[in-house]
Amino acid sequence: MGTGKKISALRDRVAQLLSRVRKTQDGITALDQSIQASTDRLESRMQESNDGLRQMGDRLESQLRQNNETWQAQTNQLSEGFAHLQEAVSRHDLAIEDMLDSWEDWSGKQETLFDQVRNLVSASRDEEQEEACRREEALLRLIIGYQDQLDSLSRAASCFPANDQADGVRQEDTDQGTIRPEAAWSRQITLATEKMASSLALAGLQRTGRVGEAFSYDLHEALEVSDTADPALDRRIADVLTCGWIDRGKVFRKARVTVWRLVAEEEETK
Repeated sequence: MGTGKKISALRDRVAQLLSRVRKTQDGITALDQSIQASTDRLESRMQESNDGLRQMGDRLESQLRQNNETWQAQTNQLSEGFAHLQEAVSRHDLAIEDMLDSWEDWSGKQETLFDQVRNLVSASRDEEQEEACRREEALLRLIIGYQDQLDSLSRAASCFPANDQADGVRQEDTDQGTIRPEAAWSRQITLATEKMASSLALAGLQRTGRVGEAFSYDLHEALEVSDTADPALDRRIADVLTCGWIDRGKVFRKARVTVWRLVAEEEETK
């Protein structure tokens, strides 16, 4: 009887252990399922993030393409305008030649005809100079407009994820021979901006409006004011909304900026 009870107790103990083992196995299975579900959610979020980056790249590429098409159309318009101007000059030259031929026929009215020719030439040159000035101003505004667009694209490109290296290429991408699209676009925009700035400088255009420089009513237009308690920042530029330009010593466009304004610490606390 004592041995039977021991065997029965041992069987109960074994049954309890087996029950605990099954429960442990069930817990491990549930944990594996939870880990798998978390992994699936993480992969889904990473896929959504990659899709978002690709869509951003597509929008930026589309905007660049539209800007290029607009620039090409406006360039064609300017070319046509210059062609019309050349035709007008040719017509004026023909008119002068006709007058000279008439002067040979009417030798008795030489002085009068000379006066007419001189007046016509003077008027023609004045018109050409005025037209050239208008064309030059329109071209200058067009170029500056594209510079503003490049600045906007540069600011937009600076919003890309900052986990790349300083040259815009990740080490793992370099090892694989690939470059992230947003990094390549950022580099292309930077190169285009530097090239445009160099070309404008060679053309006699000087850019104005930089963060930290002293505010001047002759060069800047204050659109916003920011308070500061630092005396060193008083009346200095806090942000540049639109850069300004100086054309051969004359202000062509003032820079639109945000300016620091010195306030007392008590007022700033309020």
